[in-house]
Amino acid sequence: VKNPNDPTLVRGRLLWLTEGDSGKSMAAAGLAGKGSKHGLFPLRGKLINPSGETQKRVLANEEVAAILEICNLDPNTDYSLKKNRDKLWFDGIVAMTDQDEDGWHIKGLIQNFFAHMFPSLLKHAQFLYFFATPMYRVQLKPRLMKPVKIPGRKRPRLSNWDLDFFSEDDYKTWQLKRSLAQQG
Repeated sequence: VKNPNDPTLVRGRLLWLTEGDSGKSMAAAGLAGKGSKHGLFPLRGKLINPSGETQKRVLANEEVAAILEICNLDPNTDYSLKKNRDKLWFDGIVAMTDQDEDGWHIKGLIQNFFAHMFPSLLKHAQFLYFFATPMYRVQLKPRLMKPVKIPGRKRPRLSNWDLDFFSEDDYKTWQLKRSLAQQG
């Protein structure tokens, strides 16, 4: 990472915290070709819950120590000041976890960590983001799809072969509607 005080530093850099190496691979595939503005860090363990813990114990957590080093974060700095935010190596954090209980827990720990350790960063509206990965992905066979007319094209093409569902309820509703439609 470049020196954060370098005036040529590209702003808009995001650090993607992923749930393990598989999440890192998925994020890397999605970011391919987008330049080197982003960083990826796979969380291999859980962040410590800072509620009721001493700062010393929180800072001793391996995942916490790595995030602080990667971002150039200092727990004793007031990040409500733009000059201090400008010293960070990333302009924001994106938490990308699975849409299951473990993933929700990790997102909660990340949010809780920043709320307790860096509340001034959360007052800056565009620092912490959460990326929703699909719970289910359904690939439809082309024969089930209706052609989609695209203006300016001579013949229609099939599109939307992949359907993503971000909650189990949405997926089950789709399954039910599909089975009712097939019954006639």
